[in-house]
Amino acid sequence: MSQFLCVLAVFDQATQRVLEGHQRAVLAEGFTGRQTMGIPFHVTLGTFPTERRAELTEKLQGLEMGPAEVFFNHMGLFEG
Repeated sequence: MSQFLCVLAVFDQATQRVLEGHQRAVLAEGFTGRQTMGIPFHVTLGTFPTERRAELTEKLQGLEMGPAEVFFNHMGLFEG
């Protein structure tokens, strides 16, 4: 698999705990996947080729996002 860079928005700790509970429930029902376990739940804001690392580092330096409410209206599943 080729490597790439991801820009992520990570959920706060309270939301992490809620999402961990949902994940445990889904796994307990026998659903399996290829998700990477052990990384925080997040929204991927973008993916970029590794050649753009310096540019991304410069643009993202010091960038901070405040709290934002999100609402989930269904359990989305990736194809396959």
